Amino acid sequence: MSTAPDSVKQKLLEILEEAIEQERLSQQRYALGASLATDPAVEEMLLRRWRTRVHCTLTGSALPV
Repeated sequence: MSTAPDSVKQKLLEILEEAIEQERLSQQRYALGASLATDPAVEEMLLRRWRTRVHCTLTGSALPV
């Protein structure tokens, strides 16, 4: 009977690892976009979004909708 809970735990760990990787890639994209932006307003928007994502990741708080 322990195989079912173990398989559920394994699947949840896989989902969590994938979510962490997606968040890391998202943060990298915002930082890259900001570094490539030629419009200061766009650069600031991307930096603000990047800072928010990093802050939420570090503090464990939810991302704003």
